[in-house]
Amino acid sequence: MRRRNVERLSRSVPTALPMHRLFLAACVTAPLVLPRATGAQASSDLIPRDVVLAILRNAGNQLQGGEPAILLGDRLPDNLVNKVTLPRGAHVMATLESWSSTDVIGTTSAPPDSIRAWFTDEFTRRGYEPQDYPGHREPFRPAQGSVSGGFCGAGTFFTLSAQQRQPGRTEFVLRARQQPTCTPQQAYGFNSTGSTWSSGGFNPPALPLLVNPKNSEIAQRCDPRVGGNGSSSSTQIGLATIATPDQLTAHYAKQLDSAGWKRESLAPGVVTTWIRRDSAGRDVRVQLTAMSNPATPDCRWLTMTSQSAHP
Repeated sequence: MRRRNVERLSRSVPTALPMHRLFLAACVTAPLVLPRATGAQASSDLIPRDVVLAILRNAGNQLQGGEPAILLGDRLPDNLVNKVTLPRGAHVMATLESWSSTDVIGTTSAPPDSIRAWFTDEFTRRGYEPQDYPGHREPFRPAQGSVSGGFCGAGTFFTLSAQQRQPGRTEFVLRARQQPTCTPQQAYGFNSTGSTWSSGGFNPPALPLLVNPKNSEIAQRCDPRVGGNGSSSSTQIGLATIATPDQLTAHYAKQLDSAGWKRESLAPGVVTTWIRRDSAGRDVRVQLTAMSNPATPDCRWLTMTSQSAHP
């Protein structure tokens, strides 16, 4: 039997692992031994291949911006122990630390939406302030007070991302950035990666502003479609949530109803069409599409297009 792919790392002295070394560890078929840091003890730990892959999937800017220390152990790092707790049954796979940032990568059996909801309640219970990116007015927006927008407290800005790796197993990343104060100008805010927004033609109609479910997150991995042409405006996002397309349609329908839009047609889970007259006297039709992706069970594709007719 082929030996499990691993990297060696000293627990007593955190070692900075470059991205290419991690990638090599995930690909090679024989164990890769890294030089021990000065002063490390004789004993060493193994980094299993699944942990290396989890780091590559979730490290993001930590690996792109430098060489963070990688810590193993099923516990929160010392700098976060008094600032946040983990859900019951959650396990830490690895922690990445740099001079101002800490990323905790963990797993749990709870669904992704439940994990986002749990951390929202945890931050709220501790009195941390929900953050909102100044001027953020994209057509699909994160709900106020959600972990997508982030929370600030105890000198730290927190965000959380979660994805379902397989049925009954969710992978999450708790990101903590040093932030002395919680003023809007200094907040990291919401990262809208995974959302596209375009318009075309003469004086294209505005799109409605819709708020996403509180326990969802815009996610680039959910691979949004692109499109939109002619005298119209359009936006597409990939949304990470376990809510069904029908549930998402009902969620946005309440907001459209409240904003004065009238429903024209409905095909459950696929397309809904709405109409409203704008300030220029034009009849504007909005088409909202919600679809699931069988390849990634917690991903949804959302598309919204508006078209106008001459008054």
